[in-house]
Amino acid sequence: MKTLIRPFHVAGLLSVLALVGFVHGVATPAAHAALHPAHTADDAGAILRSARAVLAEVDRFSYSAESFGGGDLAAKVPRHTAQVRAARAEAGGWRLAVEGTQGESDKFLVGYNGATARSVREADKVVVERSISDMNALAVFLTSQGCRPPVAWELLADAPLAGDAAAATLHGVSQVDGHECDVVLLPTPALRQSEGVSALRLHIARSDSLPRRIERITSDQPGQGEQARVLELRGLSINDRALAGVYSPQVPEGFRVRATVEPTQITAPTHPAQVAPTPQPGLLAVGTQAPDWTLTDPEGVEHTLSKMRGSVVLMDFWATWCGPCKRVMPGLQRIHEHFKDKPVKVLGINCWERGDPAKYMADQRFTYGLLLKADEVAQRYGVRGIPTFYLIGKDGMIIYASMGAHPGGEQALIERIEAALSIEHARPEQP
Repeated sequence: MKTLIRPFHVAGLLSVLALVGFVHGVATPAAHAALHPAHTADDAGAILRSARAVLAEVDRFSYSAESFGGGDLAAKVPRHTAQVRAARAEAGGWRLAVEGTQGESDKFLVGYNGATARSVREADKVVVERSISDMNALAVFLTSQGCRPPVAWELLADAPLAGDAAAATLHGVSQVDGHECDVVLLPTPALRQSEGVSALRLHIARSDSLPRRIERITSDQPGQGEQARVLELRGLSINDRALAGVYSPQVPEGFRVRATVEPTQITAPTHPAQVAPTPQPGLLAVGTQAPDWTLTDPEGVEHTLSKMRGSVVLMDFWATWCGPCKRVMPGLQRIHEHFKDKPVKVLGINCWERGDPAKYMADQRFTYGLLLKADEVAQRYGVRGIPTFYLIGKDGMIIYASMGAHPGGEQALIERIEAALSIEHARPEQP
């Protein structure tokens, strides 16, 4: 049973990707010298054209996914293992099924039939169901369910493995899942502008021109270790050899269905989202429900986002090793002090940490909230770089999302918080 969905653009797909990890046999910066000498750009272009031609003829594929942090991200992002299946609809677009585990035991099962996405949440005995019209919205949904990284969005695009082939270069060979692969470095300047991704490193099998590993390089600055998010596609099969299956999971007995509508940008004059810009690619959309979380402060006290309803919550994802994070923290302290008598909570959400965040905040005399060990929360919120800010309204909806330290950011946050407070105070009480 095939379902029509509208075509989608590769830029949108690539912007929502969060794929991770180096594995044995992959070139790290220190190991690059051990690879065969780089070939010419023309060779790389020919390899890419061959891979694109093969993928253009694919109607169905399946693989076992392994995704985890590479380079300096190795200890900062959770590992995912999953079975992924995709099938093309007759008039374009794809159906998708993802089943696996994040970390050691956090299981997920999501299916998308081209119109409706379902996520079976075993622990909660709930099936989350959402009507979705395009793949960008699907990626946001997968993020909220903690299972976006295993999906090879580059294969699902109208133009698979898109990028400037003329600028691609070969960087030797590797062994991936028993296949000898050419390692092609494909610059992605458009992605770099929008989300800090400088290149894709593609491991393309010589046997069938199919990619067996996709590495997304997010940092390669001089003096810094490389950071990459990588997906390995094990047992990749296409067309008749691919696994078939159902793309709309059944509702298990005893589970309840929680149906929602596709998130949209809220611009009505009665909602503070009108003052927030469109979120940067990869971050959760303004106007959507903020995923709930429970985190612990340095004293061991648990704090839960859903229990903060009635307050405006400013979340700052940060770490002590992050220079831009440290630069914005005095401004966050001023925001904390500015709204000290208002229903506003300023929270430092510490993630990817390798230092002592509590000591750092105490030494700097920062008194706003600190919550620890938020790596999994950062992943669910689409955090790819820090600092990343989210502003959550009293009703638990996202009203602002931004990544990076920007001039004027402190004043912009103050204005958005004041707008949220004034608008919500003006609303009549509900019976």
